[in-house]
Amino acid sequence: MALSDVKLVGATAETVRQTVHSALFPSEPLDSITVKECSGRSGAAGFLLSKAGLPVIMLKITGGSSLHTHPATSKRISAATKVLREVNNAPAMLLVGPDFYAEAAAGTSVMKDFFHFQDDCTGAEIASLLARFHATPTGWFTPLRGEYVERDASVAPVLRAAPLHSQCWHLPWSGIDTGKVVMGMGNVPDEITQEVLRLQIDSGVWKKVMTCEAFYPVCEAAKRQVVIHGDFKPDNVLRGANGELIAIDYDLCQVGPAVHEFGFMLMMWYGPRQTTYEYREAFVSAYLTSSGLESGA
Repeated sequence: MALSDVKLVGATAETVRQTVHSALFPSEPLDSITVKECSGRSGAAGFLLSKAGLPVIMLKITGGSSLHTHPATSKRISAATKVLREVNNAPAMLLVGPDFYAEAAAGTSVMKDFFHFQDDCTGAEIASLLARFHATPTGWFTPLRGEYVERDASVAPVLRAAPLHSQCWHLPWSGIDTGKVVMGMGNVPDEITQEVLRLQIDSGVWKKVMTCEAFYPVCEAAKRQVVIHGDFKPDNVLRGANGELIAIDYDLCQVGPAVHEFGFMLMMWYGPRQTTYEYREAFVSAYLTSSGLESGA
């Protein structure tokens, strides 16, 4: 269902509740719908709505986030989620508006805290989820990649020559999709992120970093082109009603080398501060096995 004339940027939780109620549950009492704000750090506001005490809808307001203000971002997210839903790697879409979307609640949280999964959520289980996510078809990204190549003549030669496992294809961190770079958490103003990218390009720093082979993955498993989640962490994983894990929040989804996913995860949620070497080794081994790849030394 599409709502073309309802905008929710800056809306209160109560306004969100009333909007969802009128659009999806008009015949039921308003007080049967409860809402909980659960915004992340990307700047997009998130709300979990429950009916009769059970979570049923996750609504995200994207219009207020600098990550979502460029048409290229919206196009990428839309294309990714369409494919993910087709292969049952994402919950069904229920409601779409000009600056928000609402999808079926995928399940209950398996987050212990910001850096850890619950104890009963094993590394092998999480690795299997990641392998299943990475098995999503990648063809949807090919035309988008072509658009990024043609968007900026100052970096087009680099993009045409760079292998697909180059860090220049790590969106949106390289900035080639939107003309601005992501700088830390939250919403840094566009005039800053755009100027930083311009200075990087004009000075030649961008080209040197993006073509530095020291950063390229070495093994074939790491170079493999997959659908990258981009924000794979404890609060973006849920356990569905069937007991199977599912990853949510596809704002940073793209196609690229698998190593781009692991670089982020093994630095933050699976890094030395959080896990032992043995855990990380077993996790990567389980991922490779689930992916049908060699998992030896």
